[in-house]
Amino acid sequence: MAIARVFDGPGWTPEQYDALIEGMALGGHAAPGVLFHWAARTEGGMRAVDVYESRAAADQLVAERVGPAAAALGLPLPQITEYEVHATLRPAEPAAEPAAARS
Repeated sequence: MAIARVFDGPGWTPEQYDALIEGMALGGHAAPGVLFHWAARTEGGMRAVDVYESRAAADQLVAERVGPAAAALGLPLPQITEYEVHATLRPAEPAAEPAAARS
């Protein structure tokens, strides 16, 4: 079952968030098991939201990448709220052109 986690980093700066992402060494891409990620500056720090394929994928990412990268930067632990995902929506696939239109 897919889950979503909201990470609130009080006092975190965009530069610290960027350093955390760089420290995870994923080449600027989402980690395996992450379906969607976004991050934004808030009044009190930074917020990131991830949607994962499963809780196991989320836990693995935290243990193997996020935790070590945050510790190396000396970042305080974020506040985490977790939700079971009821539904996700994606853009419709473009309709295929009829064969006659391609010739």
